[in-house]
Amino acid sequence: MLIAAKTLASTLKEEELSLGRVYPPLQNIRDVSATIATAVAEDVYNTGLATVHPKPTNMMKFMLRQQYDVSYPTYTSSHPNTHLVIDSK
Repeated sequence: MLIAAKTLASTLKEEELSLGRVYPPLQNIRDVSATIATAVAEDVYNTGLATVHPKPTNMMKFMLRQQYDVSYPTYTSSHPNTHLVIDSK
């Protein structure tokens, strides 16, 4: 918890601190979450408690790939008898 708390605090910019914020803006949640996860994972590997092996060579990239993707495919219609055709980009 201490590593997560320290990492969260370190994500605040001086400007945000001067405004009295104690958390970063919500629009940065994905980046902040990946930064916290990376710091915690590095500690887990350093203390020998990791269960995922081998250790990812780029921990931040690994954590970003683990995040849920909130984008959805677009659904449109081109058939004359229906209004739905899947376009999964």
